[in-house]
Amino acid sequence: MFDLVELVNNMWFVLNFVEGLLFLIFAVYFTVKPEKVSFMITNFERLPREQREQYDLQGLSKHVCRAFTLCAVICIVGGFAAVAAGFVAYWIS
Repeated sequence: MFDLVELVNNMWFVLNFVEGLLFLIFAVYFTVKPEKVSFMITNFERLPREQREQYDLQGLSKHVCRAFTLCAVICIVGGFAAVAAGFVAYWIS
């Protein structure tokens, strides 16, 4: 017979680990395709070419990549903490 608390703790770990992996995938995606980060700029596609060239999409991509990587690290560490300390660690992370 399995322990329900153990199952719930494993569920929080898996959920956090999957969230972390998704954040890492997004970080890699925006690093490889920096022009795709333009969706964060309001009406970027409707701007004239001169105004589009004023935006630093490489810099914005690096910033988004760092933010997603930080979120991934927090989620993965929270997942391991959820195994050690229970579901409260999941909510803290």
